[in-house]
Amino acid sequence: MDAEPVKSNNQRVGKGMLARLAAVGLLAGCVTSPTGRSQLILCSPENEVAKAHKLYASYVSSHQAQGKLLHDPVQTIRVKEIAGKLISVAMRIFPHTQNWHWSIILIDKPDEANAGCLAGGKIIIYSRLLYLTKDDELAQVIGHRT
Repeated sequence: MDAEPVKSNNQRVGKGMLARLAAVGLLAGCVTSPTGRSQLILCSPENEVAKAHKLYASYVSSHQAQGKLLHDPVQTIRVKEIAGKLISVAMRIFPHTQNWHWSIILIDKPDEANAGCLAGGKIIIYSRLLYLTKDDELAQVIGHRT
């Protein structure tokens, strides 16, 4: 029968201290979101918005270079009207969003019915979604994503 290695008090104390430090770190990151839910925040909201701005700019320039931005004036007006209503409600309910630089990009991808949103009010909508939805359905998708 093999003997188990004996753990020193230093090893036990070290593991216990590590567990306590991890718990304190997690608790320190727990905050109440604007919706009232408790959540773990590992990155500040300001940092998330800054990262999202860079990612969004990269996304826009990449799709622009590929000629994949949708330039349909009817759909552009439609999306601006729908999103404008949602954004005004968001700014009323969550006043901190008034400082966001809201922006919407329409991607010309006829095979993709999708939408997404990045921190700081960056909204991405794929063209197929526009042609498959009525205004109220599109509003639901955009509202859900934001």
